[in-house]
Amino acid sequence: MLRTFIQFSAILLTVISSYFLLKSNLGLSPMQIAELSTVGAGVSPWVAKSLAAQAVETRIGFLFLLLAFAFQMDNALWPLRWKDLSVSKLGILAALTFSSGMLGAA
Repeated sequence: MLRTFIQFSAILLTVISSYFLLKSNLGLSPMQIAELSTVGAGVSPWVAKSLAAQAVETRIGFLFLLLAFAFQMDNALWPLRWKDLSVSKLGILAALTFSSGMLGAA
C-alpha cells in the first residue's frame, strides 16, 4: 500500500506542479503583455498584481515538482519486494486524498 501511495502521489504531484507552472507562464493576457511592452511613466496595479501572482504560482509549481521528485527518488531507492508489484486500491485512494489536500492548500 505504501509503495502505491508513493507512486501515485508522485504522479499526481507532478501533474499539479505542471498545472501551476503552466498557469504561471500562460497567466498574462495579451493586454497585460502589451502594457508591459510599452514604455510608460506610471505603474499599473493590475499588471503588478498579475506579475506577483505569476511569481507565486511558479514557486508553488516548483515546490510541488521538487516534492514529486523526492517521492520518485524514495520509490526508486526502496527495495522492491514481490508484494510491491501489485497495485493497492487503498494506496490510490490515499494518494488522491493527499494530493487533493495539497492542491487545496496551494
